[in-house]
Amino acid sequence: MKKGTFNVLFLIFLMVNLYSCIEKDDPEPTLKDILTAKTWELNKINLISSRINWLVPDELRDQYKTLQITFQPDGTYTKIVSGVISSGTWGCMDKMGMMKNEFYMILDAGTVNETFWLFYEFEEGTCKISTQKTLDSNYEIFIWMEMTQVQ
Repeated sequence: MKKGTFNVLFLIFLMVNLYSCIEKDDPEPTLKDILTAKTWELNKINLISSRINWLVPDELRDQYKTLQITFQPDGTYTKIVSGVISSGTWGCMDKMGMMKNEFYMILDAGTVNETFWLFYEFEEGTCKISTQKTLDSNYEIFIWMEMTQVQ
């Protein structure tokens, strides 16, 4: 009887030690973790006018030659566009009906600068964003950006 008890206890001891050696998967980073981990930098941009045969104004095109944005976990951001620093607030909107790697972000909600960005093909370290900018009541610029995380 003692030998049987010893064998059972020894097996339990082995199982506990073997289980503790098994690698546990790290939890997947959340959307907020990925967004706020590093600064995002513009790699590529495409600007298209809503008016037929109208080119995007050079001053607007030049504005987007360099773009960096850092999202903070507290819901604020700092943006550098062609050397000009600005800041504001950000928040993610409900993903209902969207693909797994897509989401809408609202920048500067409730202000005159309120902007919606659609993040798509979003993965850790890289994403594509589309948005639009209204220049007057009849003229919009559609913007598609590719960004990567730096630093």
